[in-house]
Amino acid sequence: MNTLLNILRNEIEKGDYATALKHLDNYIADHGKSAEVFAQRGDLNRLLKNIQAAIDDFTSSINLEPNNPVYYHKRAELKEDLEDHVGALNDYYRAYDQSLKFAKYNSLSPRYWNDYECVHQLLIERNRTI
Repeated sequence: MNTLLNILRNEIEKGDYATALKHLDNYIADHGKSAEVFAQRGDLNRLLKNIQAAIDDFTSSINLEPNNPVYYHKRAELKEDLEDHVGALNDYYRAYDQSLKFAKYNSLSPRYWNDYECVHQLLIERNRTI
């Protein structure tokens, strides 16, 4: 895994996201499923503007590690990119909820709650104008 991370770091520093993505695809094909690798690929897909593919990758990360709030938060941001505000709201709340349950994520709770509140307020404002 460390070798893969070094390769990815080099490719990303060069701006060669497509090659980095191929390395992740090959790693998944050769080594099986890893929440961390799916998340790395999700980040790269987002950089490449492959939003739905990035959502799918973070969904895979969540399926493998359902207690990791970071994956919910990243998926929520992507759903906002697609203007799926209800889906984003649900994921922001899950990120917040999971961050409270595990000490190593507690410092993220205020940020996740703030993001939840922002999307919630947006939905309230949109409903007022309909």
